[in-house]
Amino acid sequence: MPDPEDLRAEIESNRDQLRMVIPARLMHQYQVILSSRECLEDWYAALLLKILDCILQVCNDLALTIEQENALPAAAWNARNLLELWI
Repeated sequence: MPDPEDLRAEIESNRDQLRMVIPARLMHQYQVILSSRECLEDWYAALLLKILDCILQVCNDLALTIEQENALPAAAWNARNLLELWI
């Protein structure tokens, strides 16, 4: 059985990833795409930007649902969505 303190630290680390690390990485990718627009076809750049927007939205949704009591199905749904988008 995992130590409750270790579990609590892992949960907080995951929340930090959702709130700060992943959005910062997405913003970096967003800037890379914008700076490379002359090398990309318009439809492709727009697609990449929309995917990044979807990932950010799902991260926000997941962060909100893991904070709520009895929201396990919604958190699981958002986690699966995030995994699909990330892949």
